[in-house]
Amino acid sequence: MTNQTPSAKSLLEHSLQVVTHGPSAVERPVAAHVAQILLEAMREPADELAATEVMNAIGHRLEDAAVVLHLLFALRKTSELEKLIRGVEQLAARAHREKFSDSLRHIVLCMIETPGWRDAVREEWVRDAISLAPGLAQRSTWRICVAWVRLHDSVPDWICEIVEHDPELFDCCFPDSWRWRLHSAAPTSHGWRFLARRREQGKQMLTPTTFGAQLDQAIETLEVAITEEKGETRRVVLAQRLSEIAG
Repeated sequence: MTNQTPSAKSLLEHSLQVVTHGPSAVERPVAAHVAQILLEAMREPADELAATEVMNAIGHRLEDAAVVLHLLFALRKTSELEKLIRGVEQLAARAHREKFSDSLRHIVLCMIETPGWRDAVREEWVRDAISLAPGLAQRSTWRICVAWVRLHDSVPDWICEIVEHDPELFDCCFPDSWRWRLHSAAPTSHGWRFLARRREQGKQMLTPTTFGAQLDQAIETLEVAITEEKGETRRVVLAQRLSEIAG
């Protein structure tokens, strides 16, 4: 009797069956990971039937963030994105409605970093996805914030609140011009000290009007930054900034 090696397609189908119907909460994410590997190894994009089966599997296990992470991120690399956008929107709306915050965060991150999907992301999904993010999800929260600011070319109030509570957002991949825009909207002592370490910071000319209604907060946090800063050169830079905005 000759043993036949299962095809990738049959292995994918079996993995999705385990994800959808498997009784074990431990096995389902493993099966989703196997499906992800198979999808990403395909030389051709997943056909419409396979993509539909993957979407259905995600829908069945929407409460399982690990399943969502493995399957959706693989699917965006292997499928015709425009054919999936409606289904992805429905997954996001349902995750938002049913308070699956971890899954929603994965969906929002996947959408906002995927051309063809990012314009469909709703602000209410983003705010909900990051509002209850635990410490381990900090990096994905930052990525969502960065992508949202770049997409809309503006800094909304709720991102200012995140910067105030989590100043290390400045250490993400924003270019300096965007860091200044964030900092002027939500000045923090961490932001002042971070910008004082950047070579490019000297190119940014400051006046009291730079901070608008946040001027008092800018002065207060800058004074704190000068006290906290240990480097003599950077303290000089910060003191110069204080003279510029305080007059």
